[in-house]
Amino acid sequence: MSLSSSVRRFRSTARRLKRAVDAERIAFWRSRPVRPDQVLYESFAGNGMLCNPEAIFRHLLADPAYARLTHVWALADDDAIERFRAEFAGDRRVSFVRRGSASYRQALAVSGWLINNATFPTWFSKREGQVYLNTWHGTPLKLMGFDMPSGAVQSANTLRNFLMSDYLLAANPFMAETMYEGAYRLTNVYPGTLIEEGYPRIDRQRLDAAAEAAVRAELEGSGVVLGDKPIVLFAPTWRGTSFDDPEDNIDELAAQLAALQAGVGNDRVVVLKTHQIVHAHASARPELARSLAPNSIPSNVLLGASAGLVTDYSSMAYDVGLLAMPVIYLAPDPAEYARTRGFYGDYAEVSGPDPAADWTAASAQLQAALEDDVEFDRRATLSRELSARMHAHRDGRNTARVLAAILARTGTAATIPTSSSTSAPKGTE
Repeated sequence: MSLSSSVRRFRSTARRLKRAVDAERIAFWRSRPVRPDQVLYESFAGNGMLCNPEAIFRHLLADPAYARLTHVWALADDDAIERFRAEFAGDRRVSFVRRGSASYRQALAVSGWLINNATFPTWFSKREGQVYLNTWHGTPLKLMGFDMPSGAVQSANTLRNFLMSDYLLAANPFMAETMYEGAYRLTNVYPGTLIEEGYPRIDRQRLDAAAEAAVRAELEGSGVVLGDKPIVLFAPTWRGTSFDDPEDNIDELAAQLAALQAGVGNDRVVVLKTHQIVHAHASARPELARSLAPNSIPSNVLLGASAGLVTDYSSMAYDVGLLAMPVIYLAPDPAEYARTRGFYGDYAEVSGPDPAADWTAASAQLQAALEDDVEFDRRATLSRELSARMHAHRDGRNTARVLAAILARTGTAATIPTSSSTSAPKGTE
């Protein structure tokens, strides 16, 4: 037997042994009692304290009625872990586990409450006594689930997580019907409760002067030089073709960022918020890193500190309308994107009649919107009208409503306002 064959056999055996050890550990912790007052949070596979789970966490942590709860975050991003330690070092109720570690498997096995905006790993299955809330992470503009090309294969673990969950969160009826019931085929199948009480992350966009200053200080601390200049947030969706090759549009992203910053000049700073799947690769590129928002700042908090948004096919387009700011849509290829990935409805229903076809046009539109009050108001009004169609609640109390809807079902005492929830998809009860 050759040396290379022996090495391959050794590595294969080592992998099997590791899987066996991991399985034994999982089995052990699954035999331990569930901890009803422990909440495990995860966002984007551990990329940070982000999105809806972050908003729910901060609400529960701040409410004295829930002082008995302990909170565990699953994190994988080193910068997010560093920020977490700095913020919560003195709070014994709050801890973190590194996603994928033995401690992560333990926390996932024994936590009484599980809150995720994406999916837990394929090896996970919910235990009796655990309550699982899956919030997802945006109203779909692009096709999802079985509606996507090859969607059945790509959506397997997502569908498995949805079916395990006790509660699914929809920002609006469109999301409930189009994504959950339609794209993921949950009608007459899903046994849990579908809640339509708004998105908690929207509450985090409301920043006072101190909160905005804190966001700017955190950006400065990460290497983004702001001074006293306004922020223009550049938030493109991921344009790759394979989740296994997330670098495949990094060069294009770098060119776009440079063109946009040149277009707005020296009076404003363009801050890049990447799709979660490319963040690590973008942070390794110096020309991107100096403009890159760290994963420790949730997207909706960044929106609250910004003066304008440039995006393409991102669901952030639905959220930003709650703020008085213009949105510029850069869409050089809507017909091609519609053919290869697909939209729900017509893209013009989101972008309006004049999406920019290139960076020259996008920069000109942005400059006009920021310097001309009439154009600013026109674009801000279009954004507000779009958002009004997608957000039933815009009063900053979405998190309270979501928790009230869940606690009303579980019978848990709460001091937050009561509200109604939408039952499972049509035909499931």
